[in-house]
Amino acid sequence: MKKVFLIFLLLLFLSFQVSLSQNKIDRSKKELKAAKEEPETKKRTTADDRKEMPLVGKVFMYMTWGVFKYVVIGNYNSEEHLGNYVNRHPFQEQTLGNYTALKKERNFQFLVSENLLYSNSNLFANRLTLKYRPFSHFYFKTDFHQLFERNPISHTQDQLSLFQFNLMYDRIRFQEFNFGWNIGLTYIGNDIKQAGLNLGIHFDTFLIKNISFSGDLNWSSMNSIPVNTYTFKGNYHFRKNVCSFGFEHLKIGTPQYNFVTLGIGHYF
Repeated sequence: MKKVFLIFLLLLFLSFQVSLSQNKIDRSKKELKAAKEEPETKKRTTADDRKEMPLVGKVFMYMTWGVFKYVVIGNYNSEEHLGNYVNRHPFQEQTLGNYTALKKERNFQFLVSENLLYSNSNLFANRLTLKYRPFSHFYFKTDFHQLFERNPISHTQDQLSLFQFNLMYDRIRFQEFNFGWNIGLTYIGNDIKQAGLNLGIHFDTFLIKNISFSGDLNWSSMNSIPVNTYTFKGNYHFRKNVCSFGFEHLKIGTPQYNFVTLGIGHYF
């Protein structure tokens, strides 16, 4: 009886060690790979189910067109803020935020920023962001996350590369506040190599001189596996530079990642 009990304890200990050795990044990768290898018959069945409702799709499209045009895009004939111009950088001269009513010689904006993300001594990341506003109507944004996680049990390190490419649109363009939506693509590299549609919302608010707050929420899915990112930051602007401090949350499959962020950026 004593030997049986000892064997039971040994098996319990080994199973506990195996569970510890599977880090968050490792679990995220396994879930994405498992979804990618889903049987084709199930995918075809899902596709066939969608084909059975063409009439419903058409009715939905017609009903939502008016909402999309005036709520999502806006009315350029009656909403004056949609005619504001892009600032070279926030707090340029006597202006506040990303937009101004004054037309200048070079109305475009290009921001490059780098953020360090820290969760614990074993889990950390960096985020590189490129944001280019060539027009007042829409702009482009690229985010690159590189996640690192050390496994203290096996003394190995997992990495995960997450890319987001988005077309951005600001529905509200006041000097003190802008709010909008984005659509694009999320891609995970390494040995995953999967992509999915990305949808999101974002905002920037400029309350007092040199201080702003910004945030973005992005939702994506790869073979029904969620890949979401949420960010909230406080920013201090000085000339063409900006320092930021905030919080970032990632959900890649079942595992969730919480980070404190510290970053710096420059407007060109």
